[in-house]
Amino acid sequence: MMQAEYEGTSDSLFVPKQHTSLRSVPAYPRFIRERFERCLDLYLCPRVKKNRIMIDPDALLPKLPKRKDLRPFPHSLSLRFLGHRATVRSLSLHPSGQWLASGSDDGTVRMWEVDTTRCRRVIHLPTAVKHVSWSPAANRPILAITSGTDVVLLPGEGGTEEEERAVDRLLEAKDGWKEEAAAGVGVTWSAYRGEGGKLKGLRLRHQEQVSSVTWHRKADYFASVSPNGGSRAVVIHQLTRRASQCPFKRAAAGGDRRIAALAFHPSKPILFVSSRTLVRSYHLLRLCLLRKYMPNIKQISSLTIHPSGDHLLVGGDEGKVAWIDMDLSTRPYRVLRSHGGMDVRSVAFHPTYPLFASAAEDGSAFVFHGMVFADLLQNPLIVPLKILRAPPPPPSPSSSSSKSLFACAFHPSQPWLFTAGADSSITLFTH
Repeated sequence: MMQAEYEGTSDSLFVPKQHTSLRSVPAYPRFIRERFERCLDLYLCPRVKKNRIMIDPDALLPKLPKRKDLRPFPHSLSLRFLGHRATVRSLSLHPSGQWLASGSDDGTVRMWEVDTTRCRRVIHLPTAVKHVSWSPAANRPILAITSGTDVVLLPGEGGTEEEERAVDRLLEAKDGWKEEAAAGVGVTWSAYRGEGGKLKGLRLRHQEQVSSVTWHRKADYFASVSPNGGSRAVVIHQLTRRASQCPFKRAAAGGDRRIAALAFHPSKPILFVSSRTLVRSYHLLRLCLLRKYMPNIKQISSLTIHPSGDHLLVGGDEGKVAWIDMDLSTRPYRVLRSHGGMDVRSVAFHPTYPLFASAAEDGSAFVFHGMVFADLLQNPLIVPLKILRAPPPPPSPSSSSSKSLFACAFHPSQPWLFTAGADSSITLFTH
């Protein structure tokens, strides 16, 4: 019956056969053939055509110029300025490049002659000096100093007799002029008398500690930062009118909105304000927020603007320095990780040379070549050049064992870099 069913199928390939016993059943006749074909399948299966691109590994790396072709840049220690007795927090160069101002935790501001390292003047203040800043106008030598809750404006060095007389008249307290408090701002303007009445200037007393002061390019406006000031954290002052105003009416909410640093645009009425993780740009005439930049840094410590005004350099924790192309994106064009993961305390662009630098708590300053091209389709060229480390100064009772750097500044016209930090000394690196 089974044989009849198999024979009834049209496509049957198997025909049953009868055998007398199981031992007489022969082997499968196609066993060797099928095993051979299976081996051929396993042998030929990896031979699949794959399109591979033949690329030289060296071609994947960017073609960077040689360091000797990028000279001049600072690479050797030339001078050391000694005199402070505590950590030096801030440095500022006069626009002429002849004078250097430094502020220290010992409550003094020193004015140095750059060529000879001679200390021309020592200004004593009641509390530690957090920041010093020269006026950007060479014909108006005014030095702004932050100490405690005060911003002190004093006449500086480097001007002609006529310019110095004009500065004295600008900072002079006129007859009958008394303390003036700006309404709703919490800043009081008053006359400052120091060094036994010989040093005359202006004092701007705030309600909270002032961490830094930044000048506008016209040297008439300047802004002060009080991180704990709430809605008065940023105050813009006008020197000629002796007036102050708060650009922000609401207090910063949360720790992420605490003001860390600010900078004026070099040619436009734009103010850059950095909080803990963001950098915001505000238009000072339209009174509106323009953009928010995210540098991918957890804690921002310093901020500076390229002389062209199109690039932003942000320093922060974990040794990160973010270069932001503001015409390209709100996120970094490149994030440089250096200094062994130590926090970056200061960043600076050179005013004329394609150089920028960063100083950190590891006691080193990194110098980079940063070329910005006129062609908007060409990305900036960033090349690391040199790691600068100064040997410790001669031991003294006031010197600290810490190697941290807190400030770095370029010379206005020469490829020189000044650094200062916890060892109470100032070093000058030249090309």
